[in-house]
Order: sequence, then C-alpha cells, then structure tokens
Amino acid sequence: MKKGFTLVELSIVLVIIGLLIGGILVAQSMIESAEVQKFARQMGEMKAAVRNFKAKYNYLPGDSPFHSAAGDGDGRIETVDLDAGTAPYTTKFDGETSNFWVHLQQDGFLDKEYPAFSNDASGGTDIITHIPKSAMGTKDAGILPMYHNSTLFARGHYFKICDYSVTTGTSLLGSTIKSVFTPIEALAIDTKMDDGLTGAGLSGGGGYLGDVVYFNWVDGTAGGTLAGTCIASSNPYGYLPNNNLECCLMIAMDDRQ
Repeated sequence: MKKGFTLVELSIVLVIIGLLIGGILVAQSMIESAEVQKFARQMGEMKAAVRNFKAKYNYLPGDSPFHSAAGDGDGRIETVDLDAGTAPYTTKFDGETSNFWVHLQQDGFLDKEYPAFSNDASGGTDIITHIPKSAMGTKDAGILPMYHNSTLFARGHYFKICDYSVTTGTSLLGSTIKSVFTPIEALAIDTKMDDGLTGAGLSGGGGYLGDVVYFNWVDGTAGGTLAGTCIASSNPYGYLPNNNLECCLMIAMDDRQ
C-alpha cells in the first residue's frame, strides 16, 4: 500500500518551493541592480573624463583644435552637417563627433578602459572599433556623443546609447539604429540617475532638463513619441512595464542650456 504525503509534508514542500522562488527573485533583483550601478558608474567616469579634458584644454573632446584631427573650438561637438548648419542634431558619425573618443584617448583619458578607437566609420559604426560598449543593454549597445540643438530637449551634449551595428556607413538615421533597453531597464536607469520620467511631452521653451531622456528615433521611426512602445500612451511621462526592446537613452553631459 502506497503512502501519500501528509498535509504537514506538503506544507513543508510548498514552503521550501516558496523560499527557493523568493531567493531566485531576490538574486535576479540584485543582478539587475548591479547592472544599473555598473552603467551609472560608467556614465560617471565618462562625464568626469569630459570635464577633466575641458578643464585642461578649455575645449570639449572632438572640438579641441590642439588634437588630431583638429576641431574648430566653437564649443560644439559637430558633425559635418551640424557645422554647415543643415542639421539640428547629430545624425552621422563624422567630423568632430567621430573624433570625440579619439581625442580623449590621445590625451590618456579612457585609454586603459577601452581599446583604441578609430574615427573612420565609412563601412559602418561599430562598438569596440569606433565607440565604447555600454555596460548595460544588448550586446551591441554603444555610446555615441551627440549634440542636440532643437527645442525637443535642452540644447547641449548627450551620450546616446543605441545599437549602431546595423549601419553600413556614417548615417545614424532612424532605420539604421536599433533599441537596446527594455522600458523596465530604462526606468531603472532613469530612476537611479535622474527623475524616472521619460522626457516625452516635457519639451517646449528650453526643452526638457532631465539628465536621462528616452530616445525615440529608432527601428525605422523618425520623430513621434512611439507611444505604446517605450512609453505609455496614456502617460507619456512614464515607461511601459514590459520587457520588450523598445528604448534608447540619452544621458546628459552636463552642459545643456
């Protein structure tokens, strides 16, 4: 005759299962928290490198006339189109934008943390070769210096984290970049480093002044709010509670106006 489990034994098993599940969830939460901390630390190191470079030369990396290839020293990290006044923000990896990381490494900043970067992205913009890999996001998440001169966001420089691996040339327009964060990840980063708000609908006048702004020019869509993907349709200030890859982020370099 087979003997079944008693209620006490079943209760003990259920308690053990509950503890195991709880432990797994706690461990997962700790891993995610550590990833956000690592990413925030990486951004802090990059911001510090830019501040120290500017304190030493009174110019931003890429824009410095003292480094090769020389910038024009006008206070903006410009692409060729930006310099010519035909674009309000960075849409290509060329000009001073492509020399940003090169200038930093020429002066010894970040040269131990990352391999030597190239400014020639005529065959496409890649992490490791042209830009640093992001400490968080998909495997191809890269960090691009970006200048923004429109009223959508506060005017100034940002680190723009997206996947540029699908580019075949210097263009970084909508169809040639992809999302690297889920809305849940974007919210965790935004909450850690800023105010937890997406920045959508907060423009006008001087633009949104948050340190972290979701970026919506990805996966073939230029402009619009992408409501229902990275951000909520009913609340453009909030990120969606899902784990779909829908977001890129812009992290301010601290010189916005």
